[in-house]
Amino acid sequence: RRRHTRYPLVTGVQTCALPICRNSGIDERQEAAIALLVTGQKPSVVATKVGISDRTLRQWRGENRAFMSALAAAQAEVLRDGIARANGLLDDALDTVVQARADRQLAEYRTALATTTDVHERVRQLADLRSSEGYLAEVLEADDHVDLVEHHCPIQGAAHACESLCDGELDLFRKVLGPAVSVAREHHVLHGGQRCSYRIQPR
Repeated sequence: RRRHTRYPLVTGVQTCALPICRNSGIDERQEAAIALLVTGQKPSVVATKVGISDRTLRQWRGENRAFMSALAAAQAEVLRDGIARANGLLDDALDTVVQARADRQLAEYRTALATTTDVHERVRQLADLRSSEGYLAEVLEADDHVDLVEHHCPIQGAAHACESLCDGELDLFRKVLGPAVSVAREHHVLHGGQRCSYRIQPR
């Protein structure tokens, strides 16, 4: 719960510093000064906005231990908040890239597999597409199922940092091969497997 002050100057990013100031032995003017200082405003401007002299602000910053401690804590909180916001933006951007990749692959795979309805042939064509992308894929066929085996993962490094890439590929295979078959991952490199393999079975 944030503390409201009579100073209308404290808005936006400054408010993240205010909870740090609670119970820290400083008054409302000092709290308002800290909230402005953490935004990088000049001390003289801060002093004017808060209604104190430059000398008083200098004394707070150089002699008042409670003020200095609260200011340092607020600066650290603003830094953590900034890092969290930046990480959030990076996550959003990564999700967008992953989704765009999945959409492109889905369109390409569906076009390539549209020439046949035979499950075994569709999986063989899918393996060819995957091999052209660097996955070194092969098909192992049995009477009641087909295994798609990928002996190399060109995105393994990225997948360690973003496992949604792997989840997206499983979902991609299910969409491409359609509801007439089930697709399950049997082995997974990220979980200790020597390769990634998928079992495809008619429903």
